Amino acid sequence: MNQTVPTDSLVLVTGANGFVGRAVTTALQQAGYRVRTLVRHTSMPEGIEEVCGDINDADAVALAVQGTDVVIHLAARKSDECDSALVNTEGARLLVECCKKNGIRRIINVSTQSVRLRKLGIYGQTKLVAEKIFAQSGLPMITLRPSVVYDDHGGGIFSTIFSFLKLPVVPMIGNGAIHFRPIHRDDLAAIIVQALSKGSGDVMYDVGGPDSVSLMELTCELQGRLGIQKRILKIPLPIAMCIARMTAWMPKPPVTVSNVLGATEDLTMNIDPMLRDFGMTPRSMTAGLDAILTRVAEEQKRQEATAILRYAFSTFGNWQPSAVEIDRYREALVVNGIESHPLDESVIQKRWLLGACDAVASQSSMLRKKILIASAIGECSPSTADFTLPKNTSVLRIIVVSMHMTLRAAAKKMVGLLLTLFSPSFIRRNAGR
Repeated sequence: MNQTVPTDSLVLVTGANGFVGRAVTTALQQAGYRVRTLVRHTSMPEGIEEVCGDINDADAVALAVQGTDVVIHLAARKSDECDSALVNTEGARLLVECCKKNGIRRIINVSTQSVRLRKLGIYGQTKLVAEKIFAQSGLPMITLRPSVVYDDHGGGIFSTIFSFLKLPVVPMIGNGAIHFRPIHRDDLAAIIVQALSKGSGDVMYDVGGPDSVSLMELTCELQGRLGIQKRILKIPLPIAMCIARMTAWMPKPPVTVSNVLGATEDLTMNIDPMLRDFGMTPRSMTAGLDAILTRVAEEQKRQEATAILRYAFSTFGNWQPSAVEIDRYREALVVNGIESHPLDESVIQKRWLLGACDAVASQSSMLRKKILIASAIGECSPSTADFTLPKNTSVLRIIVVSMHMTLRAAAKKMVGLLLTLFSPSFIRRNAGR
């Protein structure tokens, strides 16, 4: 067992602005470590030391490593970018050289399960070479190979699935039967921090959650919980591979060769050593889903509140309600017993649809009640006084505003009637209750 890293040590995190990196820097601070980051753009929270540069900048890497006790290496290209080898492989080589010169106590290399595939894409290939560079360095080394990482703040695999669920059909590479062990981002960050005090040197761990699930199972579970029933379009692997190769030139391609190869092979993971040595069990998939769906529901409620408040005063310009006004509106919905009647997401996102529903809604409908509450909240707010109670208003302005409101009302009524004819279920959900 290598000597543990004292909690007052200076820890360097590469890739600190990334999806996992942000959680790691937070976890390190909470554990009492001093944190230094190697970032291309300064945006770290207060109390974190920053060195500006990328993993291929020799001067920046040397400066970042100087005086640090341990390095957590997260910087990587993950989408088969043209500079993947430069970042993932040569960046690892440069980091090792600088660590050797500075007597680094330990390196924690966060790799990927993709290096274990029989057929490797660019991501898997470059990360595997990086693993070998670290292994041959002679430096005390802990390598973590996480499975799919997710979180409840709109990132990771769930962000992708949620975006797919908004489409008419849900695309899926292959049959979706390949299993993985999803791990919450915060749990992975906690394990990385634990590696500073409980991990052995020169070892490798499979890192994943307690549940083995397939993409198909996960997508169906989310659809069921969200009350969505959409057809899943299974894209044959040869077609998916063609799409990946044809879109490889795009900055953010919809699918990469590495994505396709990862959907072709089940990888058996052994997480027992991780559970034994790091003293923690990642949260279950059920607990992770509960947290995600709670966040999604909360975000949707705030988005609806913002949309209704803005709509109530849309005649006067692009007013933005404050957090206080949003909270007051939501409290009023609870008091009136109408919080459990959400609008469709399309109505929240598109003001003209909201206006059309308002135009054909009855006075006793939930929508009209929400708009009435929003109007009362807005009228009582000092932020609306400048345009609802102007000191000086000309007759011409009154005429112009009145004509504008009349034309808007006519247009909304026309669209509302068309929706009533061609999409009555939509109107019933959003304007008929």
